[in-house]
Amino acid sequence: ISARLSFTNTSKTMLARRVQSALRASNMAALSARAFSTFGQTTQRMVPMGSRQGHRESPAAHRSMSGGFNRAFSGDATIGKEKAPKAETKSNKIAFIGAGKMAEAMISGMLSKGVQTPETLVVHDVWEKSCKRIQERFPGVKRAKTLPELTKNADIVVLAVKPQESHKMLAELSAAVHSEEGKMSEKAVLVSIMTGKPVHWLYEHTQVPRIVRAMPNTPVSIQEGCVVWFPTDEVEVPQLKAVASMFSAIGDHVMVQDERYLDMSTAISGSGPYYLFLTMETMVDAGVHMGLPREMSERLVKQTLLGSCMYALNSNQSISRLRNGALSCC
Repeated sequence: ISARLSFTNTSKTMLARRVQSALRASNMAALSARAFSTFGQTTQRMVPMGSRQGHRESPAAHRSMSGGFNRAFSGDATIGKEKAPKAETKSNKIAFIGAGKMAEAMISGMLSKGVQTPETLVVHDVWEKSCKRIQERFPGVKRAKTLPELTKNADIVVLAVKPQESHKMLAELSAAVHSEEGKMSEKAVLVSIMTGKPVHWLYEHTQVPRIVRAMPNTPVSIQEGCVVWFPTDEVEVPQLKAVASMFSAIGDHVMVQDERYLDMSTAISGSGPYYLFLTMETMVDAGVHMGLPREMSERLVKQTLLGSCMYALNSNQSISRLRNGALSCC
């Protein structure tokens, strides 16, 4: 018995340390994200941001400061001081540079939700196998062998490649979109889901003024993700609607008025799945150490997390109140 108690105490110590590590990271993210306290309120445009140091400022890089952010295109959302248009379904030509997991998830969401038809989607990747995999899973999706073929008359071009692979690709993309062979539609939008690449950097490498920088997270693969996105001032309402429709097909989406908020939210929604999986892993291990079969422990943890999230989503109470209420029921 004493050996069992010693083992249980050790497992509890390990659990506490791992949870504390995850909570410290979450607390740091929460402290940096206090600007989000105005969530759901009308955003107001403030003084424009000054020129950044160390690079040539572009028209696409200017954005007004905002006192908060809004849930893009929900019923009473606003863009600045104007009423935000709702997302709508329209068959634009959407071109994907990169045919990896994120591109596949976005294509799957748009097709299953009826936002796009297969014939309006085109993919290009240096790895032919990646394109073939998408074409086999989604019959009708086209493959472009060259970038000019991909971008020709495209309404939205999605940069779905890894940041370390972006320099050469952007040089080729810039040459393609500014040529007659690869000229995009008149008001085409460049959508980047690359981590850590700001709008001014994208503009300098492409000279495309209409840019949307977005940060999706891994649950988009089952259409339950969260996408935070930031458009430049040059992106007009019809293009905002098209981008909103694309993101609404893979989960919830939030449009921010200040690019800094996108960087902050990366610590919450972008890295959040890691924190949650770490907590889940710790809880499963704790259950096993107490004597539960691993399969049973994992099932209990998954359902507990799912039920708690659904409870929070369907409740009008704050997370703090829900936490206190759960404690009082024990």
